[in-house]
Amino acid sequence: MSQGRFKPDSIVYWGRVIAGAILGVLSFVFHIPGPFMPISIALIVYLASYYVFRLVLKIMPEEVGGESQLYLKGIGGFFFCWLFTWVMLSSFALL
Repeated sequence: MSQGRFKPDSIVYWGRVIAGAILGVLSFVFHIPGPFMPISIALIVYLASYYVFRLVLKIMPEEVGGESQLYLKGIGGFFFCWLFTWVMLSSFALL
């Protein structure tokens, strides 16, 4: 970070965490019915994030430790933030 840039693996991790939080808000706002549809949408968004990092942000797999790391980095943060944001907003809406 001494050059004023973030490391590519930090961009991937925090990008997925922020995407999970945004998806949690959208899941609450649009209230998608059914147990499997929200999970399917979350999986699609997570997989699409790979292509955003590769094609839009031009992050190469070698910069984050390989192809598998580009797929897996931030998976826990994404799904945790998605569920946490969605559940918290839903809980506050019931009050």
